[in-house]
Amino acid sequence: EFDVERKWRETRIFQIAPISTNLILSYLGEHVLGMPRSY
Repeated sequence: EFDVERKWRETRIFQIAPISTNLILSYLGEHVLGMPRSY
C-alpha cells in the first residue's frame, strides 16, 4: 500500500554505497516524506 518494499530496496542501496549519512537522510526526506531539497 505504501511501497514499503521499494523504499526498503532504496535504503539498501545506500547501505552498500559509501555515501554520508546526511545525504541518505536528505534523499529519504525528499523522496519518501515529500520534503523540499535541503541542499
